[in-house]
Amino acid sequence: TATATATAAAAAAHKRGDYMPFGAGPRICIGQRFALEEATLVLVRLAHKFHFTLAARTAKGPLRTRAGITTSPANGVWVRVRERVPSSA
Repeated sequence: TATATATAAAAAAHKRGDYMPFGAGPRICIGQRFALEEATLVLVRLAHKFHFTLAARTAKGPLRTRAGITTSPANGVWVRVRERVPSSA
């Protein structure tokens, strides 16, 4: 099928050691769609309930990363979180 061909092509494009959280090809994780859908729903609920802004201590300019088990910001990303106030209609 076209999807299998695209998946195989994407898998071939990756270099050995690349980060592929759900795998690729015929042994791709069966929970991938569920995990991505769940993550999306969590982010939507957080964005609906809270207002996020960058805090002053977050470094300006290009984001520098640090390599480890996962890639993460070198100096962190600090955010201010405020609960959204329901509008009175």
